[in-house]
Amino acid sequence: MDANNPEQKTFRYPLSIRLLNTVFNGLAFIMPLFLAGSFWLSISSRNIPVSPTLLSTILFNAVFTFVVLIFTANFFSEITADKNGLHIQFLWLRLPVLWQDIIEIKPSFLNFPGRPTLWVIQTKKLSPFHRLYGLVYALSFSPCFMLYYGIENREIIMEMIKKHHYK
Repeated sequence: MDANNPEQKTFRYPLSIRLLNTVFNGLAFIMPLFLAGSFWLSISSRNIPVSPTLLSTILFNAVFTFVVLIFTANFFSEITADKNGLHIQFLWLRLPVLWQDIIEIKPSFLNFPGRPTLWVIQTKKLSPFHRLYGLVYALSFSPCFMLYYGIENREIIMEMIKKHHYK
């Protein structure tokens, strides 16, 4: 378990993936502003009239960029387990998932047959954003988080989830 708290265990991905997560989380806030600003400068320098359609296009592109980068960055979330449940890192926060709030752990339908490398953990409670993971990887409206085979001590965290979520 964790040196600071013997009842707590943290499961991480390799450093390269954690750095990529940090960069993508930062870009999620910077890129939409940069793209919207550069697009705005481009249209204002050409004296193009601003219409509601143009503004909605700029807004849509900014929101879409934000969502895609957040979705990508938080795919490989650090997970901390303790006696009460799990804590899923999302952006720079730790979102709690109680053991009784875990619905199911199952291989994603995107795996090769007989060789799962990606598991979907369906929960009752997580952020509304986590419903996107459920829709994309589990074809479900339940909030989900992902467990990829590259996480350290994968067997231990999977066994903990399987053991506790049936209580």
